[in-house]
Amino acid sequence: MITRAVRGGAWVFSLRMTVQLLMAAKLLVLARLLSPNDFGIMGIALLIVSLFETFSVTGIDAALVSKREEIESYLDTAWTVAVLRGFCLALIAYASAPLVAYFFQTPDVAPVLRAIALACLVRGLVNSATVYFQREMDFNKTFILGVAEAVSDALVSICLAIILGSVWALVIGYLAGTGARAITSYALHPRRPALRFDLTRVRELSGFGRWFWGSNVLTYLGANLDGVVIGRLLGPASLGLYQVSNRISLYLTREVMEMISQVTFPMYARLAGENERLRGSFLLATRIGFSVTFPLVLATTLFAEPLVRLALGAKWLAAAPVLQLLVISSLLRGLGGLGGWLFYGVGTPKSSFVVTALRVIILAVLLIPLSHGYGLPGAALAVLFANAGMLLSAQFLVKRMIAISWFDYLWNILPSFLLSVATIGLPYFFLQIEWEPHILQWRLLWILPISAIIYIACLMYLEKSVIGQLKKAFVPSK
Repeated sequence: MITRAVRGGAWVFSLRMTVQLLMAAKLLVLARLLSPNDFGIMGIALLIVSLFETFSVTGIDAALVSKREEIESYLDTAWTVAVLRGFCLALIAYASAPLVAYFFQTPDVAPVLRAIALACLVRGLVNSATVYFQREMDFNKTFILGVAEAVSDALVSICLAIILGSVWALVIGYLAGTGARAITSYALHPRRPALRFDLTRVRELSGFGRWFWGSNVLTYLGANLDGVVIGRLLGPASLGLYQVSNRISLYLTREVMEMISQVTFPMYARLAGENERLRGSFLLATRIGFSVTFPLVLATTLFAEPLVRLALGAKWLAAAPVLQLLVISSLLRGLGGLGGWLFYGVGTPKSSFVVTALRVIILAVLLIPLSHGYGLPGAALAVLFANAGMLLSAQFLVKRMIAISWFDYLWNILPSFLLSVATIGLPYFFLQIEWEPHILQWRLLWILPISAIIYIACLMYLEKSVIGQLKKAFVPSK
């Protein structure tokens, strides 16, 4: 079962990793060319567009993917709804720009939001037949769609950042990526949609969409509430520092955890009711996720300042303490998310909803007072507490569901923890003797790779049994 799940998820893992590496490279380059204020203005505009899109989500695509019967007769109606929704969202975003600028006390947001509104319209024009890629698990075409968007966005943004040196490089790059996705969707599938509206079809698909809508709203609040509060209380420059730190933390931790979740989700569904095998699968997923992400988290936490100076430049140094807190909180959220996918897999989505709702409540209670009192580190601390609450509640429910004790859970990740401390913590301790940031940032270019090589070699020796299982998954038996 584990072998089948890993083989099935290998494509998903590699495709998502490729896109994320492209976006991470874009972020590092643009951070050198643009200011935190530029990122903050763009961040505010995207927060608002994301808000409008979340509260108007139809769930029709997800409903089409889940339908067992043929969906050809639904596609024109689905495309028509998407076009109408995109047009309405573009009008709302354009009209609300002055109010958004007033709320955030940032006049420069208004023209940026009006330009970004065009992306809502373009997204609605994407070929509705792309839903077949998900239904038929056609990962090659899904890969092309994602890469076309990411490459177009990155290339245009970087080129214009060199020429313009302003937030408009981000804006035009974002529009270029959205347009490239729409154009590529027609190149990848021969079917051409037509304007046709069938109310009966819409009502049928919307039954699924109501639950999808509720989940999306809760996800939006959990992902963007901190950005809204920071943008309002602390301004666009602080929001830019925060969002770049947050993206880096996500690249290092949650992205890995979510890719592991995509691999294990169908396995959990097949093993529902077999608690012994579920325990083994969940502990294996946790062990792999922690082994990959914890050394990255520890290195980022210990060497945050020189790493920020090296990767982003001196103008981003204020992000270092924020990055330290966010990368830890992102690890906690990623571990909690592994439990959430277990709940979905065994057919208890209510447990996942409860865990996510608890995180949002803790965040909502702590975010404003901590941000007001301690600035950006306070906001990051609120996120840390919320994610810790999410992890604890998720593990409590996992324990009740498949009888995993805290001792089993901690013992499972102990080897990676001790090995990370030995290979990364010890070099940090000895480097304290000569803590000169300008020298240390260059020493890290050889210190961290050597630590990584030692860590991987030792981990491969300690985890021979786990590696054996993964080998069987990728190497077909003769």
